[in-house]
Amino acid sequence: MKVKNLIAKFQFDWNCGRHSGFPMCCILWYLGPWQLIIFRIPLLWKWYWALGDGNYVRCPICLLRNHQVEMKECDCGERPDEV
Repeated sequence: MKVKNLIAKFQFDWNCGRHSGFPMCCILWYLGPWQLIIFRIPLLWKWYWALGDGNYVRCPICLLRNHQVEMKECDCGERPDEV
């Protein structure tokens, strides 16, 4: 993935996560450690996703506390190309 596209994806995910009402800890988890883990160990995706509610990737602390928020509609537009 080109650096320009990677930055656009990061900015989109950051903004859309904030607009959708996700907790900041979950946004930071998704953009940081989660990306590193899921690319190295893809089988964890199914297991980890099953622990949540299926709407967004919650951070480990929110999972342990069973904290989840209702997802708000985001008007960020279409996802940037991931070429």
